[in-house]
Amino acid sequence: MFLIILDVQEYYTLNQMTDSSSLVLVNAVNEVIENIDINQVVYVTRVHQVLNLSFSRPLIYTSHDTLAMRQDSRLKIVNDRIFQRENPDAFACKALTNFLEQNHATEIIIVGLRAEEFLYQSLISGKELGYEIFMIPEAIAGKSHKRKDKAILKLQEKGIKLLKMPSLIQE
Repeated sequence: MFLIILDVQEYYTLNQMTDSSSLVLVNAVNEVIENIDINQVVYVTRVHQVLNLSFSRPLIYTSHDTLAMRQDSRLKIVNDRIFQRENPDAFACKALTNFLEQNHATEIIIVGLRAEEFLYQSLISGKELGYEIFMIPEAIAGKSHKRKDKAILKLQEKGIKLLKMPSLIQE
């Protein structure tokens, strides 16, 4: 079973969440990481592009905001399998899908940020690609608890399976 940690980046956890809710999320994600084979842990980060204006040529160009792309410093990084994505759907990242295919992935747990946005799209896309997809509510955050709960219910209706933290078994 593979684990995808989605967007647990300082840009979100330190700027768009309360300190207590970001700590709860990071601790839960770290607990999940501890219960999965480190060779099957994958990190996916959102690439933030910045529009730059200059008085010299090129006058307008884009660059990546590397500070926004940093993983939360409290997050356990157990390997170098970090994929960057520009699309809200993690499975739109060709490097990620190639990695999963090469490693014969069939079951995937996805945890991380934005239950109602990024996570939602990635969970649905993974299922549509034929993977057996799981989510762990304790290791997922949304813009609010209400929005998170609503997204989880919709995902369950679409066939995404729930795992609870105690049911994880060290492999």
